[in-house]
Amino acid sequence: MTQDTKTPDLEIPAPAQSDMLESEPVVTKPAAAPKPAAPRPAAADSHAASDYASPPPRFKTFDEFYPYYISEHSIPNARRLHVIGTGLASLCLTQVAMWGVVGGFWFLVWAAIFGYGLAWAAHYFVEKNKPATFTYPAWSLLADFKMFWEVVTRKRAW
Repeated sequence: MTQDTKTPDLEIPAPAQSDMLESEPVVTKPAAAPKPAAPRPAAADSHAASDYASPPPRFKTFDEFYPYYISEHSIPNARRLHVIGTGLASLCLTQVAMWGVVGGFWFLVWAAIFGYGLAWAAHYFVEKNKPATFTYPAWSLLADFKMFWEVVTRKRAW
C-alpha cells in the first residue's frame, strides 16, 4: 500500500543545553576565584550589613554577637518592622501571662506570628539577608528585645 498524502516537513528545533546528551562536550567558563573574606571590624555601635557577608563561625559571648546582629538590621525599615513585631509580641505575651497558657493560647500563637513574621519579612524583603534566628536562636531573641529597648529609650535610631 502506498501513501498518497504527503506529510509536511516538520522543523525540529535544536536541543536546549539542558537537553544535551552526556556524551556531548559541554563548554563551561572557569570558576571565578573566591573573594577573600572582609576582616571583622572592631566593636562599634553600628556596622554596615556588608561588613558581615556571612556570620563568623561562632560567637563566644553576647557582646560579640550584638554588633553582628545590629549590622544585619542596618536599614531603618527593617529595624522598624522588628520593633513593631517585638512590641506586638510583647503585648500578646502579657495577655498570656494574665490569662494563662490555656486561656491565652491564641495570644501565644499571635505572639509568634507577630514577633517572627514581621522580623522575617524584614529580613527577606527589606534587608535581603538570612535571619540570625536560624543560627543563634537564643541570642537573636535576646538581641531583639535589647534593640527594642534601645529604640524605645531613644538610644538607637527608629
